[in-house]
Formats: sequence, structure tokens, C-alpha cells
Amino acid sequence: YLRTLLEIGGGDDLLTLRDNALLGLGFAAALRRSELVGLDYGELGSGTGVIELVADGVQVTLATSKADQGRAVVIAIPCAAIPTVCEAIERWIETAALQPGDPVFQGIGKGRSKLNGKRMSDKQAARIVKARVKARAIAFGKSESEADQIARDFSGHSLRAGFITSAASKSIPVYEIQEHSRHRSADMVKKYIRDVDQWQNNPLGKFGF
Repeated sequence: YLRTLLEIGGGDDLLTLRDNALLGLGFAAALRRSELVGLDYGELGSGTGVIELVADGVQVTLATSKADQGRAVVIAIPCAAIPTVCEAIERWIETAALQPGDPVFQGIGKGRSKLNGKRMSDKQAARIVKARVKARAIAFGKSESEADQIARDFSGHSLRAGFITSAASKSIPVYEIQEHSRHRSADMVKKYIRDVDQWQNNPLGKFGF
């Protein structure tokens, strides 16, 4: 699903590149929308976390997190594992010419050619998710009203939830998902993956009828 969301956003203007990076990073790092828009580039500025390009991929450091208010949390995104997302992030950082301490995700002017220097809000991040989901639905043949209905079920939190359910669909152990998503308990993770389990790990599959 994420791959098609990024493909739907094909284009080289600042707005498209920013949104691609936001969608990809939010999913790959299982970020809450507040964590996502709070990221600074290279070093901590006015935000709550930092994103860096390192030898093996992308590293996100959250100064504090909901699960652990007492210490920084480091999230690794290996580019070998998810190259499309890394490419989207790298293209955005390069094209936007971000400087150390700059907010990673900023507003963009009407001409789609210049950053306004202001950090995006978490509500803006949610609108980006909804807009891209709607565009994908229309590209896959849905009507405008059908696409609107589909988009209503998505929010900024959907990127984080999408990582968890996608990982569960690939039978990744709950403890590994929990470690990456930084949930306090396995029970919280299981709430997200229950729907996946109902289909893929249904006990009826063992009946052999």
C-alpha cells in the first residue's frame, strides 16, 4: 500500500517530494504524527527529535518519546531493507537544501517552489495522509465520493498503524514489532494486529476441510 501511495505522488516539485518523504518516514519509523513533524535535520533545533543520513541508512533520534520520557530513543531505517523510502527522504533533504537544525517538514508556498521556514503541524501531516489516500483511491478507479469515504478512515496515525499491521502480515514476531514501534506493552501492539490475525492465523485454517 505504501509503495503505491508514493508512486501516486510521482513528481519533482517540493510539495510532492516533501509529502513522499513524510509518508515514507512516518511508516518506516512507526512515528506518531507529533514525532514526525517534530523532527529537525542533522542536529536538534526547536524540535523534539533529529533525523540523520548515516552509512547504512536513515537514523531517527527522538529526544523523548511517549513510551520513554526519560531518555532518547534511536530508530534505525536500513536503506537496504526499504530503499524506496530512503530515496524519498534523501531527495527531500537534498532538494529542500535543509540545514542543520532546520525543521525537516516545513510549509511550502503557493508556487510549490519555496519553503516558508515554518514547522508543519500534526494536523497538516494528517491532511497529507488523507489527500494521498484519496488520490490513490481515485487512481484505482474509485469515484470522488468513494475516495472521500476511504480517506476518512485514515489519519496521521495511520502511518504508524500501517507499519504494525504490515509487519504482522509478514509474521514478524510481536516483540520485534514492539521494539521498533516503541510501545510500552505487547498488548498495545496486539490491538493493532488483531484484524490481521483473524484472517492469516485463523484456527479454521487448521481444520483441513
